Amino acid sequence: MHAIVLKRLGHDVHVLEQATKARAGYAAGITARSDVLRYMKLYDLTNEKYFIDAPIAQFLDKQGKTKRVFKTPLCMTSWNILYHRLRANFDGLESAFVLKVPKPLESNGKAVYQDGQRVTNVEYINGQVYVKYQDVVSLQEHTLLADLVIAADGSNSFARQKLLPEVQRQYSGYVAFRGTVPQSEVSKETLETFINKTTFFKGSNPKNYILL
Repeated sequence: MHAIVLKRLGHDVHVLEQATKARAGYAAGITARSDVLRYMKLYDLTNEKYFIDAPIAQFLDKQGKTKRVFKTPLCMTSWNILYHRLRANFDGLESAFVLKVPKPLESNGKAVYQDGQRVTNVEYINGQVYVKYQDVVSLQEHTLLADLVIAADGSNSFARQKLLPEVQRQYSGYVAFRGTVPQSEVSKETLETFINKTTFFKGSNPKNYILL
């Protein structure tokens, strides 16, 4: 998201991605809340809908019957859709998730997205940042000179460990299981129960719940 904003402001942006191919979301769903909706309205040039409307949130009992219903409109999308929509707007990546990749604006800065590059060191020298990185396949090393570096490399972030070595990851105390099933293989009753609804099941243990 930051990369798109900076590119639209006319800055040259170079993204280093450690993964050797486009990130996979494994069908993980997310809610596009107001901040994401505002961002996409400003910066998404595809003019394609990237979410489904879920006007109702409901709680089910053990028998699958509705216990409570809340009129809480939500916009549901997935990591895959959002990632490829952002890539289409940043560097024009073509995918099955975007029907038409938008053309770059004349005022845009240069956009480069490099897969398979692992950052190995970051140094601030005389007002500029030197980023050393290594190709994960060839092991060839490179150096990139930048005015600004944004660390967005996940929970095992090298940059985060270098800048904030005292901050350690701690287990949050929960385990998540996820499964999917093709819509065509569920019964009509099941489909009517879940279609366009955000659904929860709360077990007897207050720490256990299911999100459907």
